[in-house]
Amino acid sequence: MIEPWSAEAILTDLGTACIGGELHLFERVDSTNDLAVQHGLRGGREGAVFVAEAQERGRGRRGRAWYSPPGCGIYCSVLLAPGGEPERLGLLSLMTGVALAEALASCGDFPVRLKWPNDLILGGRKLGGILCELQQVSEGGWFVVVGFGINVTLPECGGAANLSPEVRRRATALCAEGRREVSRVAVLRACLRRLDAWYRRYRGGDLAGIVPAWKRRAILLGEEVEVYSGAQVLRGIAREIDAGGALLLEMADGALQRIVAGDVETSPAREAAAAACRPTPRPGGGGLSADQAGR
Repeated sequence: MIEPWSAEAILTDLGTACIGGELHLFERVDSTNDLAVQHGLRGGREGAVFVAEAQERGRGRRGRAWYSPPGCGIYCSVLLAPGGEPERLGLLSLMTGVALAEALASCGDFPVRLKWPNDLILGGRKLGGILCELQQVSEGGWFVVVGFGINVTLPECGGAANLSPEVRRRATALCAEGRREVSRVAVLRACLRRLDAWYRRYRGGDLAGIVPAWKRRAILLGEEVEVYSGAQVLRGIAREIDAGGALLLEMADGALQRIVAGDVETSPAREAAAAACRPTPRPGGGGLSADQAGR
C-alpha cells in the first residue's frame, strides 16, 4: 500500500533553497500544471510545488492524456521564474530529466535513462515524463511550470486493467522494476532536492554541464529514429544534442537538421527487433503509455 501524501513528511528537513517554499497538496485535480499556471498568473511565489493524489486531465506533450490514478504515482508541478531568454526552455527540460534521474538513482539505484526531449526510461519502458510550459505575463516577462509524472506502482487501480496491451508493453513503474515497495514520499523529496540543486546552477548561468549530464544517460543517440514534429515525420540518425538542448538529426543526404520540439521513436525495423527480444511484463507490472504520460 502506497503511503498517503503528507506535507510534514515531504517538507521536514528538505533543505532546498528555492523549490518547496510552498507546498500545495490535493486529492484530485484536473491538472497540477494548470494549478501552477494559475498560481503564477496571480503572482505566486517561485518554487511553489503542487502535488495531487490523482488527476482527471493530466497531460503530456502535444495535449496527450496522462492516466493518473490515485495511489499509483507522483504527479507534481513546480512554478519557476528563471528569467533570461525563453529559448533556454529546452535546456530546462533536459535539466529536469537529469535531476529526476539522479534522484531515482539515489532512492534505489534505479538506472533511469533519458529519451529526448522529456521521457524517463527504465528497463526499456517509459517510467515517467516531463512537461515544461512557458507562460508570458508581461512584455518580456515570463515564468515556466515544470511538471513531471513518475509511475511508482501499478496495482489493479481504477481503470488500469482496461489499458491496452500496447500501453502495458511500453510502460513500467518503480515497484515493477525493483520487485519491492518504494516510498513515494522519499522519491518526491529526492526529486525536489536534485531539481533545486540543478536549478540553482541554471539560475546562476552555469548551463554548460546540463547537456553532457543528460547525454550520459541518453538512449537513441547514434541510432536510426523517426521524429514527429508538427505535421512532419522525419527519418534519420539521432546524431547529437546541441548546446541549446536541440536534437541534431542526420538526414539521408548527410545534412544535419536542428529540431527544437518533437517526439522521437525508434525506426519500425529496430522497434520490431527490440520487441522480439523484450521480456514479457511481470504481473502487475503493466503501465502507462508514453502517450498517456503528462502532468
